[in-house]
Amino acid sequence: MSRPGPRRGAAFFAPLAVASGLGFFGCESAISRIDPASPRFAKLAPEEIAALRRGRADYIAKCSGCHGLYRPSHGGPDYWEKWVEAMAQRSRLTWFERERITGYLVALSGH
Repeated sequence: MSRPGPRRGAAFFAPLAVASGLGFFGCESAISRIDPASPRFAKLAPEEIAALRRGRADYIAKCSGCHGLYRPSHGGPDYWEKWVEAMAQRSRLTWFERERITGYLVALSGH
């Protein structure tokens, strides 16, 4: 026989699941960081590394408010250029933000 008590449904457990998932996986795990020691970036100037890091930060800040973030490897340069251009007006990106976000996604697309 079960003990009577408060029933807790999905509304109670969903925030707990999200919080534990963020703690375990990290909220930005799919969004690659820029590692200057990586062979891909070793020849870039410090200013270029800084621009890529800013592009990553812009991508997270500007794009995650409306939808989930895709890994840069999700598409190639043409894909990202078209996608960012299509979303730029909706999300009110400045020209500089659009360029940095596209630069980050293209640089890490691996294509």
